[in-house]
Amino acid sequence: MLLVFLGLMPKIAHAGPIDWLLGAIEGTTVDLIAVVASFFVDLIGILVSMVVYSIVAFSNYNNFIHEEAIKHAWEIIVSFCNMFFILILLVIAFANILNIDSYKIKNTLPKVVIMAVLINFSLMICGLLIDFSQIFMMTFVNALGTSGGSFINTLGVNEYFAIVKKQKAITKGTELDVASAALGMAMTVVFMFISLIVLVCVLVIIIMRIMLLWAYSVLSPFAFLLSAFPAGKAWASKWWDRFTKELIVGPVLMFFVWLAVILLIMQSLI
Repeated sequence: MLLVFLGLMPKIAHAGPIDWLLGAIEGTTVDLIAVVASFFVDLIGILVSMVVYSIVAFSNYNNFIHEEAIKHAWEIIVSFCNMFFILILLVIAFANILNIDSYKIKNTLPKVVIMAVLINFSLMICGLLIDFSQIFMMTFVNALGTSGGSFINTLGVNEYFAIVKKQKAITKGTELDVASAALGMAMTVVFMFISLIVLVCVLVIIIMRIMLLWAYSVLSPFAFLLSAFPAGKAWASKWWDRFTKELIVGPVLMFFVWLAVILLIMQSLI
C-alpha cells in the first residue's frame, strides 16, 4: 500500500542525491546554496503533498452513521433512553399531583411524545445534518485537487528558483548576490515549512472532527431524551451547540484553505 501511495504522489523531486552532490562540487557558491535549498524544498514538498492528499481523503469521508460500531453503540443507547420515557411519564404524573407548573401535562406530554418518536430517528437526523455540512465542505475541498502538486505549484517555488538562476547568469555571482540568494532561498524553505505545519494542523482538525461527529451521533438519543423535560433542556442545548460547531468547522476551515490558495494564485498573476 505504501509503494502504491508513493507511486500516486506527484513527482516533485528534481534530481537524485548523487546529481545534487556533483552539481554542488562543480558549481559556484550559489549552486551549492540552491542544491541545499532545493533538497529541503523537495522534501517538504513531498510531505506537503502527502498531507494535502490525506486532507482530501479524510474530507471525502462520509460514512459517519453507517459504520457498524457506530450503529451498534447507538442502538444500545436508544434502548437505554427508551426505558427512561416510562420514568419521565411517572415524573409528570406525580408533578401534576403535586401541582408543579413546569410539569403540567398540557405543556410536557406533547413534547415527551414527540421526543419519544424522534429519538428512534436521531441517528438519521444527525446523518442528514452531516451530509448537508459535507456538501459545502466538499465544494472547497474539490478545488484543491486530489494531491498536493497543484498546491506546491501555487506557492511559486519553481518560479522563484528560475528568477535566482536568471539573476546569477546576469551578475556572475558577486558577493552581494550570493547573500541575497542565500537569504531568499532560506525564506523559501521557511515559507514551505510553515505551509506544512499549517496543513498538518488542518489535517488534525479534520480527523478530530470525524471522531467528534461519531461521538455526538452515538450520544444523540440523550439529546432528544433530555429535551423532553424542563430539567434536561440545558444539557440538550449543550449537545446541540457542540454538534453544530463541528458541522460548521469543516466547511469554514476548508473555505479559508481554498481562499488562501486563490489569493496565492491571484498574487502570482499580478
